Amino acid sequence: MSLVIGPNGAGKSAFAHLIYKSLPQGLAEFFPGHRQIYFSSDHFDFLGQPIDQLHANLYDQGQVSNRFRSAWSEDHLKSVLKRLTNDEFQYVWDIAESAQSYAPIGSEKGPLSVLNSIFKSVDLPVTFTIEAGQLRATRDGGSTYAIDRLSDGERAALLLVAAIIVQPINHTVVIDEPEKHLHGAIAGPLIAAAVRARLDLAYVFTTHALSLIEALKPDQILHVRSSQVVGPNDERNFDAHLMTGQDGLPDDVKASIAGSRKKLLFVEGTASSDDLALYTLLYPQWSIAPKGGADTVISNVRAVASNGQFTWLESRGIIDLDGRNQQEVAALQADGIHALLVPTIENVFCLKEVIEVAADVFSSLSGGSDPQAVMSRITAALPALFMHERANFIARRTLWIVNRQVSATKLSVAGLKNGVFKVDAVDAGATFDAVSADIDRLIAGNPFAALSLLPIKNTSILKRIAAEAGYPTVSLYKNTILHQIATGSSHGNKMKEAMYNYLPVLS
Repeated sequence: MSLVIGPNGAGKSAFAHLIYKSLPQGLAEFFPGHRQIYFSSDHFDFLGQPIDQLHANLYDQGQVSNRFRSAWSEDHLKSVLKRLTNDEFQYVWDIAESAQSYAPIGSEKGPLSVLNSIFKSVDLPVTFTIEAGQLRATRDGGSTYAIDRLSDGERAALLLVAAIIVQPINHTVVIDEPEKHLHGAIAGPLIAAAVRARLDLAYVFTTHALSLIEALKPDQILHVRSSQVVGPNDERNFDAHLMTGQDGLPDDVKASIAGSRKKLLFVEGTASSDDLALYTLLYPQWSIAPKGGADTVISNVRAVASNGQFTWLESRGIIDLDGRNQQEVAALQADGIHALLVPTIENVFCLKEVIEVAADVFSSLSGGSDPQAVMSRITAALPALFMHERANFIARRTLWIVNRQVSATKLSVAGLKNGVFKVDAVDAGATFDAVSADIDRLIAGNPFAALSLLPIKNTSILKRIAAEAGYPTVSLYKNTILHQIATGSSHGNKMKEAMYNYLPVLS
């Protein structure tokens, strides 16, 4: 199998068409990128010409424009389905003949059975059958319906798979961008399944999809860098480089066909959480993907990093500090996973500079208290609030640390195979005592320094701070901060700069 890759306009399609025209007529079939996948009338089983004549017309060397605007696009589509139906009829006839002569038939599965098994393998819930001599579809065991009622994606999948199934033995099929009209999640698996169903064929595909390259694992890849038209019939000179499929694609080649790497930032939380809302504003060059807890963020970042040579993603992760020590933070950062400099994202909303600016916003909009008076009241209230939540602080940080210690001591298959049969004891009491001492040290120090380092999540502290700043609810307090950042106001820019001091720098 060969893949032709390259940037838009480089000449991939022209090169694929050149390969097709270099083969003797009747030994290959070419499907252009502009191939038709719809029917203009209800007579989708009627061709305006015999199939052999259609193929001759498509191949006709005098029709250079065929590659750009075929006059027989719909006939080509219909011919594939006509051949599929004819092959199924022939298969049924062969079964009947075999039953009478007790001779084995050539194939264990008929064309429709192969087609349906390929659709099922990629979870496309459509099954095809023949009724009254016509190809029809059904979904989830319901009534059958005409194939022109399929969705665009389903018709594209049908045409693609059928185009491969109906090829004569040992032919070559050339398809320009076979992934067109297909969802990215199924394109690679669907095309790979169709190829596996006809291993006797030779394949030439052009593509922009790195995921398709990985799914197909081609024998060779031709990177078309550029081409120049040098004749009246689209004759061209090509600047191209041939690689083996096992070599992998250099980064400059990946960039030429897929553009720059997509930046994907995995974060904690859900689609409605503070993490997604805040990180979307603070990291606008990254696509933010909330993944629940820290363990899931970590596993997703590592999975993308090890996802194979054709992956074209730059992934990072941001997780809450959650009591991690410097060694844990450094180990995670080496894998592209960054811990906040504060326990949880709630602490980011409680940075001294953020509170002060939020109080100023409320004061300027509603005539509330002077921001300095607000900060004085909060400063006076924090020590008592800390002491009220002291037990929660200690328990929460202790639990974070102990849970990670327990997880690290779990037995593993590799360990058992190497004779590791004992689990190290975890002394939660010693951890509790150490955490208690550290929490007390923070409480005794600067109130706002402590506020940025104490685990205030699920405590009453943020609610009290919001109220002192003039906001009746924590939600209104947070949404005001997010709105100021989103609108790029001077207040928002001040808050953003303060937050960046506690967040990782992502290039």
